[in-house]
Amino acid sequence: MKKPSPITKGTANEFLVAANLMSRGYDVFKALSHNSSCDLIVLERARIYRIEVKTLSNKAKRNVKIPYSIKKMSQENKDKSISLQ
Repeated sequence: MKKPSPITKGTANEFLVAANLMSRGYDVFKALSHNSSCDLIVLERARIYRIEVKTLSNKAKRNVKIPYSIKKMSQENKDKSISLQ
């Protein structure tokens, strides 16, 4: 099996973050273009958040953390990280 490209790894991690947020009850929408200003849009009641997922290399692969930024529309940035095991 060939090694996945960085774009493929990034897209896979975006889906992992989306699935994690959906399992917590959020409505999640995925960008259709790699040139979009964010990777995901999340709705929480009447609030809209922009999500930017960052993929990091982790050679240990035991406790993978995928950092992502939550940007509330027109307000301050908040950095969050989810742990996927």
